[in-house]
Amino acid sequence: MSEPKLEPNRASFLRTELELAFTFSTIAATKYDAGNPASAELSVANAERAYQTVDRYLSDPKYSQHLTLEEMSDLTGELRRLRDRLAGLAQRSTK
Repeated sequence: MSEPKLEPNRASFLRTELELAFTFSTIAATKYDAGNPASAELSVANAERAYQTVDRYLSDPKYSQHLTLEEMSDLTGELRRLRDRLAGLAQRSTK
């Protein structure tokens, strides 16, 4: 019995995780701006979990082999952009 074709769902799942992480990062920035660092850090932690999920899937050939080169490139670029955003938020938490 062959594995079901989930490739479109995998890429969609990873894009959704990235969107969720960016949403949490935006919420965190808003909370920092509002003077609520404790709540902001919870949102950052949620964004980090989503980041780690995507990173894990992209790093594992068992999953990444089912993505096209274009999907891998797009997802990897967005993952880097998210890492930069999270690094910026981490600097805000130390202030």
